[in-house]
Amino acid sequence: LASARAARRVTVLLSDCKATDDVDPVPAAAGVEELLILAPADDAEEAYAFAAATGSRITVMASAADAPAALLELLHGR
Repeated sequence: LASARAARRVTVLLSDCKATDDVDPVPAAAGVEELLILAPADDAEEAYAFAAATGSRITVMASAADAPAALLELLHGR
């Protein structure tokens, strides 16, 4: 997104943010201008920690059907 000319550059991550390898994702994620995390409500502990470590905003979803409302909430900063 670095070369994008848009006024707002948003990256959306749908994840529980559990580590899957030995590479620390925090430095890369911290470099993203605006990172929004949508995590599963029943397994979000690590996603909350990741959001705190990267300065990202997060919300949780009970199901995939909640994704549109959850994304709208994050995009509007609520």
